[in-house]
Amino acid sequence: MKTRNVLKSIALAVGILAAGAATASPITVGSQVNLADDDYWGPTNLNASVKVVVNGVPQSLRAGVLDIDATTTPGGDYVRLAAFCLQPDVLLRKYDNPYTAVDIASSAVVNDAVGIAKLWAEYRDDVVDGVSAAAFQIALWELAFDTGADFSTGNFKSTNPSAALSLASTWVASLGSLTKTAKNLIVLEDNPNGRFGDKQDLLIQTPIPGTLGLVGLGLLGLGGLRRRAKA
Repeated sequence: MKTRNVLKSIALAVGILAAGAATASPITVGSQVNLADDDYWGPTNLNASVKVVVNGVPQSLRAGVLDIDATTTPGGDYVRLAAFCLQPDVLLRKYDNPYTAVDIASSAVVNDAVGIAKLWAEYRDDVVDGVSAAAFQIALWELAFDTGADFSTGNFKSTNPSAALSLASTWVASLGSLTKTAKNLIVLEDNPNGRFGDKQDLLIQTPIPGTLGLVGLGLLGLGGLRRRAKA
């Protein structure tokens, strides 16, 4: 992240913690959102490499929390927020601005919006390390990209034994008995007419910046300011 953006992030975080508000415009349904930088991974303890099969093709993907900068005002202040991928078959690089903020139920890339809302409400706060972050991402891919909740069949599969897969399987299996759903889940939808073609759609929760997405994950420390590009 560029030095000026780091300083903006620190200043914004301090402002939120001290006053409970920020000067940047919130992201709401219909917002046109610009994302900054090609560096997007948070600290290494909040992502991990996983082996999956996408549309029949074995792949090794990095899964976990994304640390991104977003603004609804071109040239304006950026807000740092935590996000997750929704498309295991799409590249995560070279942001295709502007993105459109849509309600998760309206997203063209999400098969099970209700399942994701339950997953988020019940287990989002359990994302505290690399295993749980990867598990949450795997579960999101299964619910968004596939039509069922079986990791061994379908367009998205993850059958390589791992702690992340075991945890993701437990979480997804429990969703049928849950009733609580997360509110205000927003998909930052790629610009389909952009010069980069189809790029990754990202999942966040609003209100932002009413509560900065990274505060709860401890990414405001120096570790959170160190970005890593995708391998």
